[in-house]
Amino acid sequence: MVAVRFILVVGISVSVLLPGGTADLYQLDDLEAMALGASPEIESAYHTLGALIAEAEGVDLRYYPMFTLRYAHYPGFGSIEGDEIGMNHWLSARLRWDLLDWFQVKPDQKRVRRTNVEEQRIRIQQLESKVLLDCRTRYLALLSQKTQRDSYAKQNALYRDILKIVQERVRLKRALPVDAMLVEKELQMTEQFHRLYRDNFEKNQRVFAETLGLSADRIAWDSIPYTQEELPEDLLMAAALDGSMDKKRQDQQHQRIELQERVSLYENVDIEPFVGYRFTESRYGGEQSGLEAGVQINVPLSIFQKDDLRDRLVELQQNALAKHGEMVEQEIRNRIRELFLSYQESGIQLLRYEKELQILEEKVQIERTIAQLSQEAPGTNTDILELQVKIEDTRMRRDLEEYDQWDDYFRLLNVAGVHDAYDIYAREASREYPPLGLWVWSGGDLPGALDSVPRFKRNCLRRNVQQVYLSVSQASLKEESFRRWLPYVVKELHAAGIRVSALLAEPSWIYPDKRPVLIQHVRNILEWHNQFPNRERLDGIHLDLEPQVLPQWAEDPKSLLGMLVETVAEVQRVLQDYQPAVRLECDIHPVFAQTDPAALRRLIHHADSIHIMAYGILNLEILKERAGEIVGWVRQDPAKQVTLGLNVKDFKTHERLLKMMWDVDTQYRPAGLSPIQPVVSIHEYSSLLDIEGTQP
Repeated sequence: MVAVRFILVVGISVSVLLPGGTADLYQLDDLEAMALGASPEIESAYHTLGALIAEAEGVDLRYYPMFTLRYAHYPGFGSIEGDEIGMNHWLSARLRWDLLDWFQVKPDQKRVRRTNVEEQRIRIQQLESKVLLDCRTRYLALLSQKTQRDSYAKQNALYRDILKIVQERVRLKRALPVDAMLVEKELQMTEQFHRLYRDNFEKNQRVFAETLGLSADRIAWDSIPYTQEELPEDLLMAAALDGSMDKKRQDQQHQRIELQERVSLYENVDIEPFVGYRFTESRYGGEQSGLEAGVQINVPLSIFQKDDLRDRLVELQQNALAKHGEMVEQEIRNRIRELFLSYQESGIQLLRYEKELQILEEKVQIERTIAQLSQEAPGTNTDILELQVKIEDTRMRRDLEEYDQWDDYFRLLNVAGVHDAYDIYAREASREYPPLGLWVWSGGDLPGALDSVPRFKRNCLRRNVQQVYLSVSQASLKEESFRRWLPYVVKELHAAGIRVSALLAEPSWIYPDKRPVLIQHVRNILEWHNQFPNRERLDGIHLDLEPQVLPQWAEDPKSLLGMLVETVAEVQRVLQDYQPAVRLECDIHPVFAQTDPAALRRLIHHADSIHIMAYGILNLEILKERAGEIVGWVRQDPAKQVTLGLNVKDFKTHERLLKMMWDVDTQYRPAGLSPIQPVVSIHEYSSLLDIEGTQP
C-alpha cells in the first residue's frame, strides 16, 4: 500500500489490558509505531523534506522579471564607452525579463526540485522500513533470550531434582559417584546458561525500552500480535522488484540527470526583452531622456563546444545507473530466494519439533504408567525427570525456531518493500479490483469457526475489500462460539486494514412496536464489544432494513419510509451515547428518491454512510439516472460516505461484474477521495466466490 501506509507517529493509544490487572502493556505493533515516532534519523529526514519542498516552491521567485537601475557620472572629459561617449551623467531604469529562463529553464528546474523531493520521500520510506525491521528483529532477539532464560531455569530445577535422587542412590550404593558427577555437570551448564541469558535479557530489554522512552516492565515480552500470512514466492518477488526503494530512487536519479542536462543547455543563454527610461547629459550641455525598449540576447560561444562532452557525460551517468539497477535487481532476487528457503526450512523444523514433543509426551505417560504399576514411590523416577528435561529443551528449540521463522518473515516483507503481508495481496488485488465494500452473512457465507478466518482474510485481501458488513444476528450473539469468533475476525481484518461493521437485517424492526427489539440488539452489541481492546472492536452498525420488501409497501410506501427514517434516527441517538464513536451505516433503495425525496434526505442526515442498493441494474447510464441524484445529496456533506451496491447474482460472468465495478468506481470516485475508500459494494461474499469459481 501501499501502502505504506506508515506515518510519523507522535502518540500511542492502543494497549492491552492485563486480565485482572491495571497495568497496560505495549505489544510489538505498539512498539513499532513508537520506534517510528522516536527515530531522530526519520525526524531529521522529515525536516530535510520540508526544506526541499520549500526550495521547490521558491523556484518561481528566481525567474521573476528583474528591475535594474543604473547611474554613472563621468567627470572631466566624460565617457568614451559605446553610446555613452561624451556623457557626463547617465541614468537608466529598466524592467527586463528572461523569456528563455521563464518558459524553458524554470519548468525544468522545478522538475529537478520535485525529483529531489520524491527522492527524499523514498529515502524516508527506506528509513521507516529500516527502523521497523530493526524494532522487530530486536524484539525477536529479546524474546529468544527470555525463552532461553526461562527454559534453562526450568531445566536447572529438574536437574536439581534428578541430582537429589541420584545422590540418594549413590548413598544407598545403587549408583556410582560418576552418575552424580554427570548430573552435576548438566546442572552447572544449565545454571551458567540461565545466568547468561538472564543477564543479557535484563540488560538488553532495558536498553530497548529506553530507546522508546519506556520502562521495560511496560512491554509485553510474551507474544507476537500478528498472524503469519501465506507468502507465495512469486508475489514476494514481484512486489520486491516493483516496489524496491532503491529502484524508485534510481528512477528519480535518471529523471534528474535528463532534466539537468536540459537546464545546463539553456541556463547560460539569455533572451531578455526590456522596457525602461533613460536620461543622459552631455558634457557639451545637451540633455536627452525618454522611454526605451528592446531585447538583449546573450549566447556563450562555448555552448556549441560543450554538446559532445555533455552528451558523453550524461550517457556515462545513465549507463552507470542502469548497471547499478541490474545489480540491485539481482541482489533482490538472491535475497528473496535465500530468505524464502530459510523460511521454509524453519517451517519443516517446527513440524519436526512438534512431532518430537508428541513422542516425548507419550514416553512420559508410558513411564508414569510403568511407575504406577511397579508401585514406585513418586518423585524417584529419574527417567521421567530426564524426559521432562528433554521436553523443556525441545520446547525451547521449537520456540527459538519459531522466532527465526518470524525473523525471516519480517525480512522477506522488508525486501519486498512492504510492512505487512496484506500489502502484497493488496498490490495485486488493486490491479484487478477497485476498493470494495462487502456484505457477509456469517451464518451461510462465512463458517463461524476460528480456522476459517485466515482464508476469509486472504480472500478479502485478494479482492481489494476495504470494508466488511458482517451479519450479527440476535441468535448468533447468544452463542459462545460466535462471541469468541467475532472479536477474532475483527482483530484479523483490522490487522489487514479492513473496517468491520455489524450488519443488522430485519425489515419488521421499522415498525414502532418492533423497534425496541432492534434498539436493544444494538445496545447489546455495543456493550459487549466495548469490553474488548480497540483492535477487536467494531467500526460501525450497518442497517439493512429494506422496507420495500414488506407487503405494506405496495399500499403505503411513504408511511414505511417515514418509519425507516424514525428508526435510523433512534439508532443514531443510541450510538451517540457510546464511546468510542461507532459509525451508523444504512442501506437504501433507489426507489426511495421517487417515493419521498424529503424523507430520504432526512435519512441521509442521520446516517454517516449510505449504501445504495443498485440491484438489477446492469447499465451505467441507467445507474446514473436512478442513483446519481442520491449520490449528490450524500456528498453535500463531505464527512459522509456513499457506495453503490451491486448484486453479484445479476451478472452472468465475472468479467461483466468486474467491468461494472470499474465503471462505477471511475464514474463516482471524486477527486481527493482516499484511494482505498470504496465507491462500490458487493452483495455478497459467497456469490462473489461462486461467480469466480473459488472455494470459500
